[in-house]
Amino acid sequence: DRIDLRMELSPPPLAELSAAPRARRGPSGDALAETARSARQRALDRRGKPNVALDADELDADAPLTGDARRLLLSAAAERQFSARALQSLRRVARTVADCAAADEVSPEHFAEALALRAPWP
Repeated sequence: DRIDLRMELSPPPLAELSAAPRARRGPSGDALAETARSARQRALDRRGKPNVALDADELDADAPLTGDARRLLLSAAAERQFSARALQSLRRVARTVADCAAADEVSPEHFAEALALRAPWP
């Protein structure tokens, strides 16, 4: 319950591992590192601390649960039996996802992505 990001990954097919290298798909490692740096800086500029350190009142201000986002999170919480701590963690991750997208507001899509980054324990 205290690990914010959990993803289930399947092993790649053996043929893919033994094939000749292909052109890279998706953003480069440097681009991803810059996105992470920028997102962290947005959080520091907003509160003077990273999103992981936000308390409940700060989350209410910086990642409010309204409308579709509230329905999405509460539905997922009931279905997956999230604790209050897990819900707060999801809100922090959603705020970080929004920061990675350089968005001032946390949208329902950001909450959906935060949920996708929280795979159930096996």
